[in-house]
Amino acid sequence: EYLQQIEENWLKVDEPKMYDVIAMARDIKHPKMVQHFGIYLGDGKMLHTLEKVGSHIVDIEEYKYFIKGYYRWQ
Repeated sequence: EYLQQIEENWLKVDEPKMYDVIAMARDIKHPKMVQHFGIYLGDGKMLHTLEKVGSHIVDIEEYKYFIKGYYRWQ
């Protein structure tokens, strides 16, 4: 039921717009499993949080190899 709600409410998009969610796989042991998210801020930037670093804004180009998709709430 939970997965069905996700599929009904989130649209995968090719190009992100402001406030879209960026799904990433950062675990080397599980390169296809999404376990990290960021929020697209526009101009190639995203906001995300890392343990011991806190919230920060980065260029998504730095994370391009981890990005598995962009999602927009419908």
